[in-house]
Amino acid sequence: MAHPNKSLRHWLVAAICCGLAVGSVGIPVNAGGVFFTPVAESLGVLRRTFSMHATLTLIGTAVISLFMPAFMRKYPLKLLLFVGVTMAVGSTIMMGAARSLPIFFILGTLRGVGAGLFSMVPVTMILNEWFEKHHGLVTSVVFSFTGVAGAVFSPLLAKLIESVGWQTAYIVMGLLMLAACAPALLFSFSLQPQKKGFLPYGDTIGTEEKNNTSRQPVQTGEIQSSVFFLLLGFGVLHTAITGIPQHFPGYAETIRYGTAVGGVMLSAAMLGNIGF
Repeated sequence: MAHPNKSLRHWLVAAICCGLAVGSVGIPVNAGGVFFTPVAESLGVLRRTFSMHATLTLIGTAVISLFMPAFMRKYPLKLLLFVGVTMAVGSTIMMGAARSLPIFFILGTLRGVGAGLFSMVPVTMILNEWFEKHHGLVTSVVFSFTGVAGAVFSPLLAKLIESVGWQTAYIVMGLLMLAACAPALLFSFSLQPQKKGFLPYGDTIGTEEKNNTSRQPVQTGEIQSSVFFLLLGFGVLHTAITGIPQHFPGYAETIRYGTAVGGVMLSAAMLGNIGF
């Protein structure tokens, strides 16, 4: 019998989180740039204008992420995952039928809000609860899968756009997101491993006192410290940098190398994401 603080279920939860990272960031964000040029040309708008829908996706994710700690304390995890995946996948598939810029803006926002329900903040909270030992390593591996997805699916989606068109490619993208998130919807797990009879991986104490100590509320003085704002600024800059590779396919098109080459450039950037 598996020990409650070391079991296969812990690693299954980690694998599920990999899928959530792929479905929320890896495919729609890191591989989404291959759509910018073909869709913009089809709609007769500038590429930078169309790319605003991707910005709205990130804004939607950022806004809803502010509320996720409270939501995850108030609502069942499975409910949040179901609503989020439905919104993100549904809006992505509907992009294949969109024919106007405002519709893309609306769908992009809905996709971002949906993805935020199972993106970075929820995944981090799940890993925080399930892993005491190797927490840093597991978190790094899970989020490296956003790069894995970008590296794998960017050239594939670029080829698909060239062969069957961006409309069908959006449907395939949505189905890929659904496939990545399906284990989280089908596998039985909860935010707190204790509810399933387990302790965090490597935790030999598991006492209420330890749990209370590790979750002390942040004091006002801490929020006002210069370190907090430096870290906040670093986070903003880091996020801005990670958004740049989305535009590699469009840049490749500008210098007459084609979207496929841009997809390879995006994959190269994602390989750097994975490695570091």
